[in-house]
Amino acid sequence: MKKTVLLPLLTIIMAASMLIVGCSKDNNTEDNDIPMDQVVSVTPEPVASVTPMPEEEEDKYIITGKDLDPEVVAAFNEYICEHTVSMGRFLMDRYTYYDITGDGKPDLCTSVTHGSGIISTGIFVYDIENGQGYQLQDRGEYDYWVDSVKDGAVYIKKGFSGRRYMNDGAVGKLEFVDGELRYNGPEPDKSDLPTPVIRPTATVTETPTPIVTEPPENGNECL
Repeated sequence: MKKTVLLPLLTIIMAASMLIVGCSKDNNTEDNDIPMDQVVSVTPEPVASVTPMPEEEEDKYIITGKDLDPEVVAAFNEYICEHTVSMGRFLMDRYTYYDITGDGKPDLCTSVTHGSGIISTGIFVYDIENGQGYQLQDRGEYDYWVDSVKDGAVYIKKGFSGRRYMNDGAVGKLEFVDGELRYNGPEPDKSDLPTPVIRPTATVTETPTPIVTEPPENGNECL
């Protein structure tokens, strides 16, 4: 009789225990838990690979003084100093390294600005092989400065004299003809020049000098 009563009672206790455990588990479940049958696999979007910018290719036609024989640099600077005004002279330490004289060997080429009252910029070339210097200047008329090296030639700019026009000018080839440097290209457009400002001049009125009559030496004008 006791076994018959205890068996159903034991079954009820075990069922109640399982129910309590199940409720406790549901209560401890976090809100962001997602049932496994509802989990969606998300594939992350590929991140675009950042290709680093290639280092700027060094211009093979540019050379600095530290890469040259000091005697060559000194000789070139001496030639420049002989043909420029010392006041305001600005020497560059970067040169265009290209065959300009046509002897098959590279020469040095640079722009030099000099002067105080009249600012002038010209082209100077030094033939390293023969130790000879050349210049292209029109002081007071035009300025010349190196622009670029392309298409097998050195290109320079020609502009009207004066620092105000350094950003203007026509572009042409620097040529070596009959032992002289020449500009071969279009002429700069005068319409690009700014209109000069004419300031009115002040009118100066001369004041007549008063005439002073000195008395005679004896002090008596009537005698």
